[in-house]
Amino acid sequence: MWRAQRNDQHNSVKVAVTHIATAELANAQVKSCCSGKGSRARCVVSSPTRRADNRACSGGSGIRCLGASAPFCRERRRVGRWFVNRSHHLCVTWRQERMADDKDVLRDVWFGRIPACFTLYQDEITEREAEPFYLLLPRVSYLTLVTDKVKKHFLKVMKAEDVEEMWFEYEGTPLKWHYPIGVLFDLHASNTALPWSVTVHFKNFPERDLLHCPSNSVIEAHFMSSIKEADALKHKGQVINDMQKKDHKQLWMGLQNDKFDQFWAMNRKLMEYPTEEGGFRYIPFRVYQTTSDRPFIQRLFRPMSQEGCHQTLGDLLKEVFPAAIPQDDEPKRYQVVIHGIEPMLETPIQWLSEHLSHPDNFLHISIIPSPSD
Repeated sequence: MWRAQRNDQHNSVKVAVTHIATAELANAQVKSCCSGKGSRARCVVSSPTRRADNRACSGGSGIRCLGASAPFCRERRRVGRWFVNRSHHLCVTWRQERMADDKDVLRDVWFGRIPACFTLYQDEITEREAEPFYLLLPRVSYLTLVTDKVKKHFLKVMKAEDVEEMWFEYEGTPLKWHYPIGVLFDLHASNTALPWSVTVHFKNFPERDLLHCPSNSVIEAHFMSSIKEADALKHKGQVINDMQKKDHKQLWMGLQNDKFDQFWAMNRKLMEYPTEEGGFRYIPFRVYQTTSDRPFIQRLFRPMSQEGCHQTLGDLLKEVFPAAIPQDDEPKRYQVVIHGIEPMLETPIQWLSEHLSHPDNFLHISIIPSPSD
């Protein structure tokens, strides 16, 4: 019985993640881009498995994106609720199965995409009008790692003396490049229409809000530091320390080049643990909030309770952010989002850590206010 229930959970996760990834991809086949004579827009679909042609839209004038609108946002919330309702309650009956059984979930998470529209800040000095630039952003990557084409696009209309370090903002909020793209979107724009409208700057770098990122080597150093920290929590650092330098490079190149198999051929070692222990030593996680001045919450949390029960997402939230758990006599105040979906609070945290962690091996959890509608 428990195996059938567990399979039901797996199918629920697969359907929810796949539906969201597919919808985001379809909405951004940013079919979009140009309408009318003389209108200008540039569309690039950054996906290793799918490419979309630039297509002209008939009628009207100016720039119009047909790929994403409010109905998708409603659909995303509907899928999230479906996942919450379908995932079954697991604690004592839950048992660990090999990660290979859920490779489809890992693959769907990896290939999640967010359609984005990049526009140059209106006060930037240009030699001619700057066209918007459309791009499918990998949820699991970093902004500064996947936006070289954005930079090249806008440099064509900029004077060299007016160009400083490129940075991004959304509705006045500088976007931290060292947060995964999916986390940035879930925190700041998950309840807005697609494509995600991101503003590009080349001047007035916000020193107090952002870290400098002059090259990809800075991203690599941050990424590997996060992996080492996560492994210290999971295995006392033994797995990552036993790897050779070329193995570390394989992890980085897999992320940089968006190669799922290359990355997971090595990352699977970081997800293993002795069966008798029932899980990792501690769960590497970070909880983010838009309503707090703290960058994120991070504490020691074991996947197994002292009574030998698999601890859940709800158990973790009770310790670090109790307000995220709705009470019987009050409306839901927050959405708990991982990779764009709302996992059921009864989902074992060990399973989430193995399957919904980002490539840095951390489980990134976004807590956002529930939409008023």
